Amino acid sequence: MNKIKNRRFNLPKIKRNINEIEVKNINEINIEERIERIDNVNLKKIQSISKKKYYDNIKNNMINYIKNNNNINYSNWLSEFSKEDYRQEIINKTRKNEIYHKIWDSIIIEDSDFEVIY
Repeated sequence: MNKIKNRRFNLPKIKRNINEIEVKNINEINIEERIERIDNVNLKKIQSISKKKYYDNIKNNMINYIKNNNNINYSNWLSEFSKEDYRQEIINKTRKNEIYHKIWDSIIIEDSDFEVIY
């Protein structure tokens, strides 16, 4: 009789342990999902910051070029900034650097009668 009682008591304990394991697994999944969401949010922040720094770097380089050169034009700047981009865009005409043009245009506004320089 004693053995039967022990088995009865052990059975619910085993079931309880299984439930604890299931809850732990569910919690681990939730934690992984949360971490993944946080990582995605952090990645977007990093991408945004990186993009801004990239634009700022290009813009600052253009401004320094303008301040330090008399012959101010886009192709000269590009040849100094990136030889490979210059070759692709100006020489081979296989690519147009939209980002560079957009930033250049935001710094220098050319009109028939005057130029406004940043």
